[in-house]
Amino acid sequence: SAEAQLALRSTQSTVSAEIRGQTSAAHRWTQSLADLSNFVKKHHRLPVTANSGIEQRLATWLTRQKQAVSSFSEQQQNELKSAHTLVEARVENWLDPLRSWRLKCNMLA
Repeated sequence: SAEAQLALRSTQSTVSAEIRGQTSAAHRWTQSLADLSNFVKKHHRLPVTANSGIEQRLATWLTRQKQAVSSFSEQQQNELKSAHTLVEARVENWLDPLRSWRLKCNMLA
């Protein structure tokens, strides 16, 4: 019937929009990760919010990752860590806040 076809088109449109939104979000995440990797490789440090432009954007993005990292899949955590060894250390500390303390204790032992 015409009503059923209209409902189906509406549902297809909604699903397509949701898929585009997820794809777009995944693409933005991947692009931000690449930007972070390039920044750290170039500057040999993590970005800070005190600076402006892309550095501030990347620092803010990294802060958002800290808030979300515990809900990431293992694959996404590994992707984030793969950006640079400095990022990997930061993520490891987020996931295990006592990690740096244990490492220092082990160095003293």
